[in-house]
Amino acid sequence: KPLQQKLRRVIQEGEIRPVGSPSFRKVDVRIIAATNKDLRKEVEENRFLRDLYFRLNRFPIHVPPLRERPEDIPLLALHFLRNAPQKRSPQVTAIDPEAMSYLVAERWEENNVRELRNTVELACDLAPGPVIEKATIQRVRKLLGNKRRESAPPGGRLVSINEEAFRKLFADHGISKPFKIIEREFLGKVIVAALKQSGWKLRPAARLLGLSPGKVRENLREYLSRAREETEDVEELAGKVGIPEDVLEKKLDDFGLNRRS
Repeated sequence: KPLQQKLRRVIQEGEIRPVGSPSFRKVDVRIIAATNKDLRKEVEENRFLRDLYFRLNRFPIHVPPLRERPEDIPLLALHFLRNAPQKRSPQVTAIDPEAMSYLVAERWEENNVRELRNTVELACDLAPGPVIEKATIQRVRKLLGNKRRESAPPGGRLVSINEEAFRKLFADHGISKPFKIIEREFLGKVIVAALKQSGWKLRPAARLLGLSPGKVRENLREYLSRAREETEDVEELAGKVGIPEDVLEKKLDDFGLNRRS
């Protein structure tokens, strides 16, 4: 942490000491910092100074991973192609549409934008002609160690459903609009799962889900309100919705759903 401590002092005092100089010099700068780490977690695990984190986190900008903004991939790929250090003739000048579609469909789970750049630059070296084709991209991805999954395996990225529960739901003639019930229950469970990952904090959970905090709050309130109708006991309700009892008590109070005598 010595470097972190020095940076914290620079931000706090607004001065530096040049190498070899016995005196400090005042500086007026703005610091732009970027990281692919979860700094909150780094702080909690004592790998990043808490004070430095709050000094740097004045105007945070969250850039989603590349797989969450596939519309940017063609622009980035062409940019990397134009700037690729090519020492061959003829030079590669284009990416075949089928190859571009392949790039867009990739998950990019490792080094994100840097991984895309490496793929395009290596494809420039391996392309047999002036156009990068799909076969070249596939070869590059294999060389770089990518294990592309053509289809999601059972229990992978696809959501599984309980068909027996569905049959019972549709067989119950007393239930109207079953899809609304399914949608509400599923959305509620997804929100609870996101809250659990976010330390039961609503705003981080909303960022994780790609929804506004207001929308998450609205849907969570509806989910808890419906679940509350089935039991008066908070402990039983906590087990039913998967939220710790102390956290649930606060949420119920916040939503005006606590029924105290």
